Amino acid sequence: MTRGRRRKLLGVLLGVLLGALLAPNSAAAERGLWVRTATWQDPLRAARLIADAAATGFTLLLLDVPLDDAPGASSTRRDEALHAFIASAKVRGLQVHAWVQASRILAAGALPASGDHPVRTYPEWVMVPRELATELARLDAHNPAYLGALARWARDRADEVDGLYLSPLVPAAAEFLADRLGALLNRVPFDGVQFESAYLPSSDFDFGELAVRLFREEVASRLPPLERRQHDARSAIDPRTYPDAFPQEWSRFRRSRVTALIARLGARARQARPGIHVSVLVAADPDEALGRHQQDWRTWVEIGLVDAICLAPGTEMPGEFSQHLVDASTIAGTAALWTGVAAHRLSPSDTLARIRTARRIGVDGLLVWSYDTVIDSTRQPPGHLQQIGLALSTGDQR
Repeated sequence: MTRGRRRKLLGVLLGVLLGALLAPNSAAAERGLWVRTATWQDPLRAARLIADAAATGFTLLLLDVPLDDAPGASSTRRDEALHAFIASAKVRGLQVHAWVQASRILAAGALPASGDHPVRTYPEWVMVPRELATELARLDAHNPAYLGALARWARDRADEVDGLYLSPLVPAAAEFLADRLGALLNRVPFDGVQFESAYLPSSDFDFGELAVRLFREEVASRLPPLERRQHDARSAIDPRTYPDAFPQEWSRFRRSRVTALIARLGARARQARPGIHVSVLVAADPDEALGRHQQDWRTWVEIGLVDAICLAPGTEMPGEFSQHLVDASTIAGTAALWTGVAAHRLSPSDTLARIRTARRIGVDGLLVWSYDTVIDSTRQPPGHLQQIGLALSTGDQR
């Protein structure tokens, strides 16, 4: 080949490369599906899932894996199913991440019968809403009425909370969750881990006796003796006394403990599996994340606690969705920015529109909630998963 032809060929190749790099509709780096436990545990459904994901251009599967199981026969069977799933996924070129709850330990519903469940063993670690603080302060945490009141409260407000949560404000609870996570990752070769519920369910949590006592210890030592005695006397009647007297310190305290939980979980994950990818789901609205849920994810990315931030999937208006992505992209820094798409709650056309918007803005990953709902023929049109996969990969939403 002559020098001129080589130069011409090089120019053509360079043009193709630049076109690919600069194309506004280039595919997102990660294209993921959240997967419920019942699907990946069933061998036939798992095989179909892996085949579907590979055929439609997905790169990542996030498996719902509970941390509430103590070591035993059930966890051994679960681990065997996970090993088989991961091996099959690897053959098809798919990454597999564990999708775990960072604080929610029990979904809404009946309390577990087993005395080995964490809420039975450590009821004092369960987060308490402000509304129940005074009532529960009069009860021993191991009194059945204590958990009963919390469970009823959660069931009656299923649109606000979705179960019972262990408190990130209590170091022993955070360490328990980290131990369970480390044990899981030591046993199962996940490529990554994603934390959900890394938050307080609302700004009205955690008024549990242990959490408030820890806050009192932090602020009381700085108070004049008389003021401290006055607050202590009031708090014997109303456990909300210290949080109400020092609202800014209370917010900082809770926020710092949620950050400490993320740091602890991330460190344990990387200790168990060096190089593992760590992501966390956060409220898409930055004000809601910080104010309502105490998620200071700007700090998390600044100090390198996580590799990726994933905006939780929602049904906000299209303009809000776009603004959340733009705002998050200015904060994410060196962390990857992923966004969830609530395909289970959006119309097919709205789902595809969200994908177009996210790809135009330039997110690093798009995760679809969830495989099971997308393939449900009673809720979605035929071929919906294939349409989503095509939109994620090429931008063609036909």
